Amino acid sequence: SPMDVVLGLEVILTDYSNLNMWEEDLEANSHASYRAKDVAQLEARAVRRSVLLALSFNHLCYFHPKMVTLEDSPQGLSVRLGVNQELFTGLKEQLQQPPFAGLQSGADFAAAFRRGQQVPEGASCRSFQGSNAGAIVALQLAVGESKAAFVCMMGNWTMWANCTKDNSQVLTECSHVNKHFAFDATTRE
Repeated sequence: SPMDVVLGLEVILTDYSNLNMWEEDLEANSHASYRAKDVAQLEARAVRRSVLLALSFNHLCYFHPKMVTLEDSPQGLSVRLGVNQELFTGLKEQLQQPPFAGLQSGADFAAAFRRGQQVPEGASCRSFQGSNAGAIVALQLAVGESKAAFVCMMGNWTMWANCTKDNSQVLTECSHVNKHFAFDATTRE
């Protein structure tokens, strides 16, 4: 569900920020004894960082870059993706409230919109029955000035990533999600 995606990314970004391998952390602990005994720990953290990067991009739709440029800080991945704790908190609050509370499948979300239930301001949902095997559902939610979009394909939810460009709005620029899937006037809002 979209909630599972948000919770998963939140855990990944928290783990990433807690790696204790950032330049300022290392400079603060740069005495010789620290450097000598913690080379193995630093290498293990670098491997963990790679795993967390792979996991975070696994939660994203169509975003598997060959190379990712990140600032060397605990918030580097969050900044790169354009997300923060306030966005995650807002998304979780919306997903826990009616009509979204307890919904899991793309069909559930599309049905909530079709029934005309009261939805949060800035929320939209488009569904497209691509084949008998399944539908594509795009759910967009607004949190303040930021937006996030979730895409459900073949029963799997991911977060929309707008592009593979090296910018800081990868997850919060959702203007192309409907265009990408060719949602037009014939699809259901």
